[in-house]
Amino acid sequence: MRQPVAADHRDKSTVPFKTPPMPLPMALVLGLGGWISFFILGTEIWYRCHETDLSAIRRLSIVWPGDVTGISKVSIPDLARRILLYDDAQCASWLDHNGLRWIFYSFFWNSGRTSRQSARMHRPENCFQGSGAILHEELSPTIVEIGGIPLAFRTYLFDWNGTTLHVFYLIWENGNRDVVPSALSQDWSGISRLQRVWFGQRNLGQETLEIVLSGAISDGEARTTLQAELGKIVQILS
Repeated sequence: MRQPVAADHRDKSTVPFKTPPMPLPMALVLGLGGWISFFILGTEIWYRCHETDLSAIRRLSIVWPGDVTGISKVSIPDLARRILLYDDAQCASWLDHNGLRWIFYSFFWNSGRTSRQSARMHRPENCFQGSGAILHEELSPTIVEIGGIPLAFRTYLFDWNGTTLHVFYLIWENGNRDVVPSALSQDWSGISRLQRVWFGQRNLGQETLEIVLSGAISDGEARTTLQAELGKIVQILS
């Protein structure tokens, strides 16, 4: 015979009491707010103090050579224009007196908050491989002096349907202090970015040069040709 079960007279609606979270101390809240405000204000003052001196603004000027064969403008696909968002471009192709084929791309972005990011989207290892070229290797930088100012071009070796391409690539910031090689480097490493913070550089106009040489029998010939001829095409204006 089943024994009767005693009734449970406990209030099942009772919820265990939980201690509410303790609010942050007011001193800590005020301290964090003050530190963030100081950081933002200090950063703005730092850059604005450096941006008052515009005397160092320099831009690369392109003049197409007159002693070459078959110079012609190179068109930029609409898709590339929409992706790169550049403000100006100069692109041309020609055959030099040594029989080397040049394809020369120059893109410019006006100063603004997105200029630096947009300029760095256009890189040979991205654009060339996206169009079917095969990257063999990135070589050591090629130094070219323009008016006594050393420009460090990143140098790549590509294969395009059996044709060897030597690609030289440079990013130049208008208004930069790159004209003092001992002060700033152009390799865009972490150290290079910190150097630009120290010199108060931000939102500057950007230019890229991308030069493709085909027909060179060696890396040395391609570099020597660039160093000998680039000064006739590119000038640094202030």
